[in-house]
Amino acid sequence: MENNSPELIVMLTHNDRTVANAHDIFEQCQNSKAKFWGFKGSGLPIDKMKQLFAQMKKQGKERVNTMATQNSDILLSVDNLDVIYDTDNPVHAVQNATFELRRGEMLGLAGESGCGKSTLAYSINQMLKAPGKINSGSVIFHDKSGKDIDIRALSGRSLREYRWEKTSMVFQGAMNSLSPVTKIGKQLADIYKTHRPHMAKSERQDRCAHLLEMVHVDPNRLAAYPFELSGGMRQRVMIAMALALEPQLIIMDEPTTALDVVVQREIIEEISELRRDKGFSVIFITHDLPMLLEITDKIAVMKDGVIVEQGVSEDVYFNPKHPYTQRLLSSFPSLTGDRGSFVRVPRHA
Repeated sequence: MENNSPELIVMLTHNDRTVANAHDIFEQCQNSKAKFWGFKGSGLPIDKMKQLFAQMKKQGKERVNTMATQNSDILLSVDNLDVIYDTDNPVHAVQNATFELRRGEMLGLAGESGCGKSTLAYSINQMLKAPGKINSGSVIFHDKSGKDIDIRALSGRSLREYRWEKTSMVFQGAMNSLSPVTKIGKQLADIYKTHRPHMAKSERQDRCAHLLEMVHVDPNRLAAYPFELSGGMRQRVMIAMALALEPQLIIMDEPTTALDVVVQREIIEEISELRRDKGFSVIFITHDLPMLLEITDKIAVMKDGVIVEQGVSEDVYFNPKHPYTQRLLSSFPSLTGDRGSFVRVPRHA
């Protein structure tokens, strides 16, 4: 270590027990010439994380995002994506959007209603309807198999497979997405009938029950119609459907809209828990910037179809660069008159 000191030392912590290990690693390496320290936390209490970084800072080390050091970690690359609604008076809905999403990462798309968030998401999934169309730019999905998939070139069967097996979507308003006259069990089973036609009926039933268990819904609800479920349960069913084929990316378009704050919190925590357990990436769309600051790794702020600012969530909160981001943050009320400390959703071991 002392003779060949690396420039980057990575410490992985996944639960409370490894905190001590991380400290031990630091103590053993603190005399090295390394200038950058990587840290990838999942389930680490924020107070212990702060203690660890405070200790690093005393030693003149600098925190970096380890996920950003590996190009192979990139799942989705969007480059100069331009989307218009080709009407008598064309609307430039998305202008030169560029960003990358890494495996296991949650990116938040923030901005007021009508700024282009959903249009951007629908473009990524090839779900734009006329008169909307992609004018230019590229969307490349870097599959875990090593294959790069040009989303704009997909059609027919390959596009259907991509939408469910590679990328899935949770839409705003579950009641508008679920068939009101079809039982929940049949709607879940139809996914497997379509994409796994050779799957035995008994296995389909078992998988459907397991999907509901994953989102904390009683499997007996497979026999229920959507109107017999609460709003929170319907949204959980939508999340279960999105998870059915184990996609690498889930796009969530305002998944907590119209839910009360208690149910919103439960849904957010379940999404975070599932992401940690299954390892999929998330693009989370909402106008609720404080919510994104709690749960996401990175945030992209949109205004009038343009991504005006993007970065690590903590950086966007503590050091917003663009005047629009600053206005958004200042628009949310506080009991103390200021924005206070940055608080993350608890991540359990």
